[in-house]
Amino acid sequence: MLQFRNLDSEMKFRNHSINKMNLKKLILFFVMVGGSVILCGQTMSDFREAAYRGDAQAQYNLGVCYENGCGVAQDYTQASYWYLKAAEQGNANAQNNLGNIYYNGYGLITKDYKQAAYWYSKAAEQGEAIGQYNLGRCYARGDGVTRDYKQAEYWFRKAAEQGQVNAQYNLGTFYNEGKGVTKDYAHAAYWFRKAAEQGYVSAQYNLGVSYYEGWVTKDFTQAVYWFRKAAEQGDVSAQYNLGLCYEKGDGVGKDGNTALYWYEKAKKNKDIMSAEDEELSDKVEYKVALMKQTGYSSSRAKINN
Repeated sequence: MLQFRNLDSEMKFRNHSINKMNLKKLILFFVMVGGSVILCGQTMSDFREAAYRGDAQAQYNLGVCYENGCGVAQDYTQASYWYLKAAEQGNANAQNNLGNIYYNGYGLITKDYKQAAYWYSKAAEQGEAIGQYNLGRCYARGDGVTRDYKQAEYWFRKAAEQGQVNAQYNLGTFYNEGKGVTKDYAHAAYWFRKAAEQGYVSAQYNLGVSYYEGWVTKDFTQAVYWFRKAAEQGDVSAQYNLGLCYEKGDGVGKDGNTALYWYEKAKKNKDIMSAEDEELSDKVEYKVALMKQTGYSSSRAKINN
């Protein structure tokens, strides 16, 4: 039986996705004129003055600059100072990013999960999707709050309904495992699909497993489709499973050469497997040796079929 992948294993908390977009826009607006940095037609000193005057958006943007070293030397203390100024005025993006600084203990800032959860909650309560996702992760892990899967599910759902891909994936795992909700494979597949369609590799892999094992509808063709999507992004388990499909003829024409191609792909990437994937590593080694011994060659693979 193929195995599902569990809750977001990276365990990384995210900055507001729009912040990154804003930052890219910000960078585009930085130009050098006579040795001065110009931002959106203003000098950096004008930009700072707006922040000092209490403009929350300017305070937030200045925090982004300090956090990322954009136009100024990177300084997490200054970033947190300006995020706090903006956060206290209700700027949801600043509240989320301040939570991240406390969560990770960047720079000279002491790691403080309670403060992180507090600021995530402030952003989440305003409907900020990344803040909702981060707060859900706090409840799922018990970081700064009492572990509570129902609360985690609540906030993941809020974020997922806004299209936040990590939350969609985690909500799928909750339905798959029965955490905070009644176990429901159909709902799990629904949310995995939402995330998979946005290119989230673990969701693509899990959706492939759902179809292969028949947790919703047994459909080898769909399984192959989603394994391929994940495999093309370098997912080792998906590469192995895709090789297995070609070897057995599940959802594709039986093709030992193409099976070997995907097994070899997985073998090349086995160094990035986590400790729990040792069994998979052994399987990959075995399959590559077996297919070669049988006379197959990846040079004859039909990788687009």
